[in-house]
Amino acid sequence: MKHKNRFSILEMSLFASWPPLALLILLLASSVSAQVGYYFGQNKVLYKDFDWAVFRTEHFDVHYYPEEKQAALDAARMAERGYDYLSAVLDHQIKERIPLLLYASLNDFQQTNVISDLLDQGTRGVTESLKKRVVLPITGSYREFNHVLVHELVHAFQYDIMQNSQFKNSRFNPPLWFVEGMAEYLSVGMDNTTRMWVRDGLLNDKLLTVSQLNNAYDIRVYRLGESLWHYIGETYDKKIVGNIFKSAVNLGEVDQALKKQLGFDSKELTKRWHEYARKSTVPQDSTLQTPEQIAERITHQQGYYHRLNVAPSVSPDGNQIAYVANKNLNEDIFLLSKDES
Repeated sequence: MKHKNRFSILEMSLFASWPPLALLILLLASSVSAQVGYYFGQNKVLYKDFDWAVFRTEHFDVHYYPEEKQAALDAARMAERGYDYLSAVLDHQIKERIPLLLYASLNDFQQTNVISDLLDQGTRGVTESLKKRVVLPITGSYREFNHVLVHELVHAFQYDIMQNSQFKNSRFNPPLWFVEGMAEYLSVGMDNTTRMWVRDGLLNDKLLTVSQLNNAYDIRVYRLGESLWHYIGETYDKKIVGNIFKSAVNLGEVDQALKKQLGFDSKELTKRWHEYARKSTVPQDSTLQTPEQIAERITHQQGYYHRLNVAPSVSPDGNQIAYVANKNLNEDIFLLSKDES
């Protein structure tokens, strides 16, 4: 699975509108693509040939090229640390060695042929399902890199559990929040960006229920999924995260897994999660003002698919604002002048 930068993190730009079953089919389709290798990757522009080398650690085969050797050594240490942490939390060992492919830059990473999809600027990592190959670029921030690396390793563990479970239920088709939120929670915990999303949802009475989150295919599966798993892990025990996931794989349904491990269903989970979030993210002893009370709206929805206006940057003279929006289905940068507002 891919990890988009909040992003920080991921594949939502590519798969946001896809139903879970179609997404799962795509993730498992790499075996088919191997049979049609003649066409594999032909739509990607390859700017250079990579002089790959490899070294082995306890659990990883680390693939790198000379200009990133020192960073690759650091990445290998992070990977082993992440593996030890996840194997303990999830009570699971991956028997096969994990291929870890490291690129020295985002531009290099976008040329990868591990998957055939074109990778956008927001994609920061990919975990391929059948061989559990973890692929990502080494960024300038080791903190961000470690976040993405552990996120992708969570997916490797998820794939391995699903593929090797003795009692695997063929009906298991997990909602995106269940897998992506888990990867976020186990890789970063509860970050301030997620707190912002949850606080905004509570203050505007728009925080999704678990049932609604089951049908979400956008960035909310990361943000709200992280918050939901954080509530579960911090309230009961972090190891229950792995127990719930394994139960869902075996029983075929998330709701049944929740009942088995927590003793209640998703409806009750929504109630408890919202109450926990309200107490932990919304100030209880102050009067808050709504945005409309202190500011004026200067962007407006233009068409059904225009849902996003984010990342504003004001010009030095204060007369213009550059921002990211999805007015034309694809995200782009727009410029708004003071007069237009």
